[in-house]
Amino acid sequence: MSHQGLKIIYNILNQEDDFLAERVYAPDIDMERLLRERGLPLFSLESKRPLSDFDMLGITLPYELCYTNILTILDLAAIPFYSRERDDSQPLIVGGGPCAFHPEPVADFLMPFCLATARRRC
Repeated sequence: MSHQGLKIIYNILNQEDDFLAERVYAPDIDMERLLRERGLPLFSLESKRPLSDFDMLGITLPYELCYTNILTILDLAAIPFYSRERDDSQPLIVGGGPCAFHPEPVADFLMPFCLATARRRC
């Protein structure tokens, strides 16, 4: 977790009694191949729970080249690509980060978007 913002959000959420934040990363091609060969779903690092068991998945979009990772993550988690094809039994998929300020290229896959800004008081 090299990004400071993710560390902060992760710690804030896990300090609350009603929340549980766990991590997952888009796997490299070798791990992706193993998951597919063994018929295993993509899972969280902490508890190894399948992503489809969570209430919500937050995906960071630091730059456009990460867009294809969204589809890989959803496919490996057996979650439909399009938000319109998901029901209440599946996690809410939200996105954030710098690319969330121009969400149209991935709007069909991630709804709603979380946009956050910091404001300094003088």
